[in-house]
Amino acid sequence: MQEVLNRMNLHGRVALCGLISGYTKHDPGLVSLGNILVKRLRVQGFIILDYASRFMEAAKQLGQWKMFGKLKDRETIVEGLEKAPDAINMLFTGGNIGKTILKV
Repeated sequence: MQEVLNRMNLHGRVALCGLISGYTKHDPGLVSLGNILVKRLRVQGFIILDYASRFMEAAKQLGQWKMFGKLKDRETIVEGLEKAPDAINMLFTGGNIGKTILKV
C-alpha cells in the first residue's frame, strides 16, 4: 500500500474494498495518512451491495469474459474437511491466492 500511495498523482483516487486480512491484526503500515494528506487523495470504500441492482448484468459480462479467456481466475484448494479451519483462517491471514476452495 505504501508503494501505491507513493506513486499516486496529486488529487488521485484510491478505491478501497476488502480488508478481511486486517480484521485480526493491527498493521499501521497499511496506510500512510501523510501521503493521503499531502497528495490530496480521495479514498472511497465500496461494498458489493452498492451494486446489487446490476448483479445480472455483471454475471453476464463476467461469464462472457471467462468463456473467451479474457478473465483468468486463481484459486487455493485445501483438501479435507478436517482442514476447514485452516482454509477459513487463510482468508484472514492472506495465506490464500484468489478463491479458497475446500475439497471434501
